[in-house]
Amino acid sequence: MLLSKKASLNPNDMIGCTPLHFASQSGFESIVSVLLAHKIDLEVTDKNQCTALYLAASNGFTKVVELLVEAKANLV
Repeated sequence: MLLSKKASLNPNDMIGCTPLHFASQSGFESIVSVLLAHKIDLEVTDKNQCTALYLAASNGFTKVVELLVEAKANLV
């Protein structure tokens, strides 16, 4: 519903996390896929300078890492 109303997909919370950060660090592959389909910013960092890719990798969610890499997330 929110996507059909053109809601922002890159809002940050108090520590700078976006929906992609939360989905990635939790291993929610289907949510990550939906967000990626809407061309969100993959390089947003939180207040600790962590990207969604870093959070997925550091939590061992290899499928989410694969999805982010396929979407051209920066590996550096």
